[in-house]
Amino acid sequence: MLAAQPLFAADDLPLMPYPLKLERQTGALLLVGDQTELRLDVELVLADATQNTATDGKYLIQHLQQRLTAQAGRPVLLQSVTTAVKPTLRLEIGKLLTIPKPGDDESYQLQITPQHIHLQANTSTGALYGLETLTQLLDCPSLPATSSPTPHCQWPTVTIEDQPRFPWRGLLIDSARRFVPLADLKRQLQGMASAKLNVLHWHLTDDQGWRFESLSYSKLTQFAGGEFYTQAQMRELVSYAAKLGIRVVPEIDLPGHASAIGRAYPQLLAEPGSATKAERRFGVFAPVLDVSSPEVTAFAAALLKEVAAIFPDPYLHIGGDEVKPEQWLQNPAIQQFMQQQQLADAGELHADFNRRLALQLKQLNRTMIGWDEVLHKDLPKNVLVQSWQGQNAVAESVRAGHPTILSAGYYLDQPMPTSYHYRNDPVGVAQPLPPLPADGKQIVLDFQLARFNNKPVSGQFILLPTAVSQNLQQPQLRMRVPARGELAPRWVQQRSKADGSSDWVFAIDSWLGPAEIQLQGRTDGSWHASAMLGNTRYPLTVKLASNSKQQLALPVLPTLTAASQQQLILGGEAALWAELVPATLLDLKLWPRLYAFAERLWSPADMRDESSMYQRLQQMDDYGSRIGLLHQQQQRQGLATLASNEAEAAALLVLSETVEQSQYYSRHHLKTVRGQYHLDAELARFADALPAESLALVVLQKQLATNGCAAIGTSSDRAPQTAAQRASSIHALQQQFQRWQQAAAQLKNYQGKQQARIKHLTAQLAITSDIALQWLAEQQRLTQQPTTGNKVRKTWDLQRQQLQIIINEVDEELLALAQPVQQMLECREAGIYLWKGNS
Repeated sequence: MLAAQPLFAADDLPLMPYPLKLERQTGALLLVGDQTELRLDVELVLADATQNTATDGKYLIQHLQQRLTAQAGRPVLLQSVTTAVKPTLRLEIGKLLTIPKPGDDESYQLQITPQHIHLQANTSTGALYGLETLTQLLDCPSLPATSSPTPHCQWPTVTIEDQPRFPWRGLLIDSARRFVPLADLKRQLQGMASAKLNVLHWHLTDDQGWRFESLSYSKLTQFAGGEFYTQAQMRELVSYAAKLGIRVVPEIDLPGHASAIGRAYPQLLAEPGSATKAERRFGVFAPVLDVSSPEVTAFAAALLKEVAAIFPDPYLHIGGDEVKPEQWLQNPAIQQFMQQQQLADAGELHADFNRRLALQLKQLNRTMIGWDEVLHKDLPKNVLVQSWQGQNAVAESVRAGHPTILSAGYYLDQPMPTSYHYRNDPVGVAQPLPPLPADGKQIVLDFQLARFNNKPVSGQFILLPTAVSQNLQQPQLRMRVPARGELAPRWVQQRSKADGSSDWVFAIDSWLGPAEIQLQGRTDGSWHASAMLGNTRYPLTVKLASNSKQQLALPVLPTLTAASQQQLILGGEAALWAELVPATLLDLKLWPRLYAFAERLWSPADMRDESSMYQRLQQMDDYGSRIGLLHQQQQRQGLATLASNEAEAAALLVLSETVEQSQYYSRHHLKTVRGQYHLDAELARFADALPAESLALVVLQKQLATNGCAAIGTSSDRAPQTAAQRASSIHALQQQFQRWQQAAAQLKNYQGKQQARIKHLTAQLAITSDIALQWLAEQQRLTQQPTTGNKVRKTWDLQRQQLQIIINEVDEELLALAQPVQQMLECREAGIYLWKGNS
């Protein structure tokens, strides 16, 4: 363990998502039994007299038994009893649902006393969620290896009233680019149920593959990219999900992403023959359906009818994204169709096709969903819009009167800090920002952020220093990007200099991820800039706008009413696209951070304490593994595949605590320019065996903040400490860095796969750990404010340079440990030391 004392608040119970209302009482309820077996008496009561508790409700009891057995680490036997026997658990349900639907009552009430448990819900879905909470609350210490007394399993005494904040809490799984076996999908459904997620968005078709068995168009699965799901298998998954309270919403991508369709039925494309072979690359490609053709209309009608027959959910997703219009514009027949229908451009043509699809779906008693490219003034108002291109699209969709769900900021195929997803709120992103005060002299900077795929992002920073506005107590800043809207920073710091220039540092969340940006004004009026997207350095250039009053024009947007938010913002979906995620890594890329996403959509809006979230996320990491999720196992297997022996694999596991994948879309973009962004590129790098975020480094950051050395822009959590406590803190940090230093030494002669990269990271770890241990040694020696001679100063300068080289490196995996160690050096420069405090 890293810390000698608790790093996080101990008040929060190990629940995720956290309930709407929770009251703790004194005492506990013991689960009776011994080391080999535990027992629980259960009474199931159904208010609906047409349903049978012994048969219809059996699956709920089986589910609870499986969950409790996993949590307890030994069999838990559930015995059905009647009220006369005074059951330990009384489960009252209004109605067992056969197929979950939008708008179902998902609430429950749970009371645990020292004598009994009472769970009441109006539906089986609500009851299931109550049982998930009950399982997470069960505290079962590990069984002793010796004949010591068996520790008790127990529940805390609580009263809980719970219901979700949003009705749509989904996960998109991409089975089109890479096939996902049914067993892997079922395992994710079990994880989703434990997180109280209720929609599986199943992406079944794309350029690289067609996974839906069509009896009307059988060539789709014969020629369109390998494995597929039979109609019987899809029905099986729908039924399995329904038992867990999860709706399955299929996506059939039309009219773009049509390479797989064009290979099977070339006559359906706007340019027949443009998709003659299976697409192995990733990206956005030209093949698009000929939406003017009656044959395409018939194709869509027959296909959607087949899909609706298998998936009973009232919503059906038609994609509608990333349509390249060139083939439409070069096809004379399509041009003639546009003239006949008075469609001015490709956008109007696409909107006309979407309108027709919505009418076809209406005839099937289905409502259309599309990605935010489908948004158009002529789109029927009941069509649900899914925002992915930017958080601002939520507001645009709601203002246009459409029900909307948010996915921008929830793309889990992008490795990001969990805190970034946790801050991303569907309602919060939809509100316009207040205007900057008009009495100040604004500094307008044009910026360009270079990306590794050679597609830069351009926009403006508008700075308003405190010195030039009497109405400002804090500096203010806005970031504007065309088509992405206006963004404000999470925090901003400004330092005015004697020469009249100023330095700025701020953190801002956007569709690019969490960014930390530094702007340094120079005496000649020029500016120097640097940017970190997550853990990755990106080149950023800024310059004064040619006219300081010439700001990017953005539309003036009215504030959304509370009623429109409540009625039209339905929730959100996390998305796991499969370009870099084979089925063998599915769990590692999703869990445990999907629990934090689920909490954002389930729990109250004001539940935003990231420290509490991370504390509970660490517990959910192990909980998820106990209930059958394979994220920990997949990481170990990935590392074992790289290593030449077990000792190397163990050392790589320690190294993985200090290394993270390069965040945002850095890996995708690097693979693109390296010619490795395709299905045939092996996914066997060290990065592929890493989770999105190192929780060990989260703990390290918390430990430093607890001792007064917080990262810039965050508050210090320093509490009064005795000399013994300070010594214990330093010792705990030393032990951790020594452990990492030892792993670096063990891997110095690494003989496994990807030798050059892992040896390089190992050398960086050795340097970084050594710098940290020197810093900690200083903390032990210091008893008064230190003096700095030239020799000491040179050593410090060298350490900063070494860390900066590591932090600035660009590759698919990075030594993320270098950033908190750099933070330690900055604390030294600022005169912050661990030895300071109350004695």
